[in-house]
Amino acid sequence: MNTIKSIISASFLGFLLIISTFSFAQRIKSKDSTVSMSMMHVHYAFLMPAGDLSSRFGNTINIGTGFLHKTKKNFIWGAEVNYLSGSDVKEKYILDSLKTVKGKFITNEGRNADVRVFERGFSTYAHAGKIFPVFGSNKNSGIMILAGVGFLQHKIHIEVLEENVPSLSSNYRIGYDRLTNGISLHEFLGYFYVSERMRINFMAGFDFSQSFTKNRRDWDFFAQRKLDESRKDYLNGFKVGFILPLYQRQPKEFYYR
Repeated sequence: MNTIKSIISASFLGFLLIISTFSFAQRIKSKDSTVSMSMMHVHYAFLMPAGDLSSRFGNTINIGTGFLHKTKKNFIWGAEVNYLSGSDVKEKYILDSLKTVKGKFITNEGRNADVRVFERGFSTYAHAGKIFPVFGSNKNSGIMILAGVGFLQHKIHIEVLEENVPSLSSNYRIGYDRLTNGISLHEFLGYFYVSERMRINFMAGFDFSQSFTKNRRDWDFFAQRKLDESRKDYLNGFKVGFILPLYQRQPKEFYYR
């Protein structure tokens, strides 16, 4: 939970930084030359699962933040962290054995309990790539290709609104959440744009990841065994991000004695 809060806080901070570009944006000295720059970004992606992940979850939302550095030769490197969320859990049948014959969860007091399941997870990547200027004279914008490696984790998040459901106490929920993680490869192909006055800056394109994961719980209550098979979890979709170039202010043109 602390990880999720940290990611959300970082994303919110990144958003505030991007909004602030309108108050201190500055002009690139020449649109006909490349410049070195560091930048923060926040992004949103709509992702569709494939491989083994498609049998567990449906469409996934990705919200994240990151850092990028572009050299004068338009090589680019950086890192990002993402929060993954979704409401389409295809393996929610693993809780069916805990329901009554009427398909309800019951509290200690015999009342019907409200139990919901979601996809939750995160990913983090370090990546590098290059920008290839096209479609105009601004040599700092163009087609961006990124590739990297990192870590992905996901699980079935079980939310019990009535906390007095004995079969779904915090100690028992971990037997059903199918916590899964592993090494992940990441690619991005899209367009990177920074305007001359730094007021409109974004990237948009296609986002791909291939993760090689395993279940990390010692015992799965539904399967009645440890799930130790290797998995191939893929996510593919569209990403858009807003960029804050981190420039130092230009010195003033006039000085007073």
